[in-house]
Amino acid sequence: MDNNEDLNDNSKNNNNNINEVHDIHSLNTEKYSNKSAQDYTNKMEQYTSSIPNNKYIFEITKLCGYSEFILINKDESILDLYKAISHQFECRDIKSLFLANGVNRYTIPLTNILSLRKFITDAQKDGTLRQFIIPVYQLPAPVVYRIYFDDGHVHI
Repeated sequence: MDNNEDLNDNSKNNNNNINEVHDIHSLNTEKYSNKSAQDYTNKMEQYTSSIPNNKYIFEITKLCGYSEFILINKDESILDLYKAISHQFECRDIKSLFLANGVNRYTIPLTNILSLRKFITDAQKDGTLRQFIIPVYQLPAPVVYRIYFDDGHVHI
């Protein structure tokens, strides 16, 4: 192929990109503008009903008792969980994440090798760890696991 053919191909691609941008603009202004509150509600219901299939819900609880939910893909790594918590709580220095059942603690290892799915599945099979992987809320509520978060602050 010579240089002129390359230029012609690039010109065709650029024209296609311009048409694609025009088509997207049309979609944004014609079909998708002025959506109703019911449209939003339907999308939100669709999203929330799909959560248990591909995400874990963790209730991240600080040592002071304050907590928030974090949703994270089941196939993300434990390191990704640490990052998500760091972003959500605006904390650059997580001292530890741990599971607890009364007086016993299990520190969640900081690793990029282990997925959350494997960690949870293995913990549910392990006699020692099973006691830490207990849903926070009763059925029919979605399964939510509690993870404690030590940010290094002393809470009095």
